[in-house]
Amino acid sequence: MSRLDELIAELCPDGVEYRPFGDVATILRGASPRPIKSFITTDESGVNWIKIGDVAVGSKYITHANEKITIDGAEKSRRVKKGDFILSNSMSFGRPYILAIDGCIHDGWLAISAFQNVFMTDFLYYLLNSSTVQQEMAKRASFGGAVQNLNVDIVKALLLPVPPLEVQSEIVRILDNFTELTAELTAELITELTARKKQYEYYRDTMLTFEYDVKKVILGDVATVTKLAGYEFTKYVTYSDEGEIIALRGLNVKSGKLNLDDVKYIDHSDLSKLNRSKLHIGDMLFTYVGTIGQVALIDQEDKYYLAPNVALIRSNSEDLLPEFMKYYFQSNQFWNTQINRLLQSSSMKNIPMEKIRKFEIPVPPVNVQKRLVHVLDNFDAICSDLNIGLPAEIEARKKQYEFYRDALLTFAETGSIIAQTDRQTDRQTDRQTDEYNSLIKLCQYVFGYVNVKLSDIAQYSKDRVSVKNLTANTYVGVDNLLQNRAGKKLSEHIPTDGNAVGFVAGDTLVGNIRPYLKKIWYADCDGGTNGDVLVIRGISQEIINTHYLYHVLASDDFFNYDNNNSKGAKMPRGNKDAIMQYKFAIPTIKRQQEIVTILDRFDALCNDISTGLPTEIAARQKQYEYYRDKLLSFKEL
Repeated sequence: MSRLDELIAELCPDGVEYRPFGDVATILRGASPRPIKSFITTDESGVNWIKIGDVAVGSKYITHANEKITIDGAEKSRRVKKGDFILSNSMSFGRPYILAIDGCIHDGWLAISAFQNVFMTDFLYYLLNSSTVQQEMAKRASFGGAVQNLNVDIVKALLLPVPPLEVQSEIVRILDNFTELTAELTAELITELTARKKQYEYYRDTMLTFEYDVKKVILGDVATVTKLAGYEFTKYVTYSDEGEIIALRGLNVKSGKLNLDDVKYIDHSDLSKLNRSKLHIGDMLFTYVGTIGQVALIDQEDKYYLAPNVALIRSNSEDLLPEFMKYYFQSNQFWNTQINRLLQSSSMKNIPMEKIRKFEIPVPPVNVQKRLVHVLDNFDAICSDLNIGLPAEIEARKKQYEFYRDALLTFAETGSIIAQTDRQTDRQTDRQTDEYNSLIKLCQYVFGYVNVKLSDIAQYSKDRVSVKNLTANTYVGVDNLLQNRAGKKLSEHIPTDGNAVGFVAGDTLVGNIRPYLKKIWYADCDGGTNGDVLVIRGISQEIINTHYLYHVLASDDFFNYDNNNSKGAKMPRGNKDAIMQYKFAIPTIKRQQEIVTILDRFDALCNDISTGLPTEIAARQKQYEYYRDKLLSFKEL
């Protein structure tokens, strides 16, 4: 049994008591001396005046206050002390914080104190943040569909589980581990994103630095460069928050793309007078005031018009592709030779139209421009896809953490814990064998991963060993491989003569009879097996980590593939040729090792959580498999 199970069995075998929060804690509303400005002070003897703005996003503790109030003001407010909770009762209501300072709170807070005999501080923090409690507060604080402020009576009436303090302590320990793991995974994803962006910028700048003679043109000779005139904006443009036609402002042009998070519509403007600023597919935008040098291309007709402080650059030459021009304007080569030079020679925070028209642009042959654009589009897609996927990854980590938090904090009549069943499969693709090792390594370096077939990076063992040298531990037949990836047991039967198929530590052994049983083992010693077990060995440790290969072959995606390609009805066998055609993705060796480390941590963590909880072991294992498969999934090139 796990430590948590032991404590529940010993201290609350029949469940835990639920008590109104107001019965086990003092809950009071904050108060504001008025007018507050009369009580704000810079004197050191003042009392911390704690406001929402003093709290960093995602913080657990309040560690400082930006303002103080006088002693007299504090007497008219609500005093709180270090270790108390305060709960926001409006706006992002229900969010709890632990005080690391003494101070006073206004009437936008609720103060919670005198709970220490019943709740550990950290346990209460997790409990108040749990989905169950947050949803209950939201429901109680709503009336007729409108969200109302929380009040003291609502919070006092909350029914909360009160497990023994020893159980609380163990739950806090487990959730603290998950908090740390979530932070580690998030940091790794952010590091990966930063590295991809730097890699992309390096290749973009390298490809757009021409070391051979290439024709150069003056931008104004090959393109229309214009802006929305001030009188046009004043006389003809009317902004609104709803509509179909968008005026693109500087904040809508960012990192080579249109950002439409915050837009102004001009449907009610006199568009007949704005033909000069109407934008068409292929037009490039260039910000020339404030945040200078941001670019983006227009991708729709009859949708966009220029707003102030954004220039239109429209190529009038078939020799200059807008897509090439966009990438060149983002390059360090362009910035170092033209943008920075202009900004350094002037105190102005803008670039006049006549200066933009004098930009010098390299114009290689169109077929070269197309190739460069194609490659850079691919690089950009890698970064963009990862950028899009990053919040989803972080959210997945957060949801996993929240699941465990809520499961541990939800006590049923018998003290059981809620289970989760999430599943997801891999998406994977292709490449080729030993002589391509250098190409595989290059693709891993440039793109971060490469798609391969199993035969490109692994082979079946051709080794033979005498059975006389094998023991119950080193002989592994299909009968002593355990189902559902559970490893192996000691062999009860060892052949007495002949040779066996040899394996070495680091090989992956896969049962080839009835693939749906998911028999697989990562060899930790040298030994031998028979023809009913496949011994799969990585060809080169420079491109494939053997433990990473094991995790790939242990995935549901592989076993589903193996089962679908098996032969025979009563006793299906895996198709050895088809198995070697299995397609998947391999990142760099460094990233493979990082993934292996993460999966091993998940495995250990799941075991820690689920040991002794027989009804939950399967659910925990499925969750581990979900994250393993997710980590082994890569976007198809």
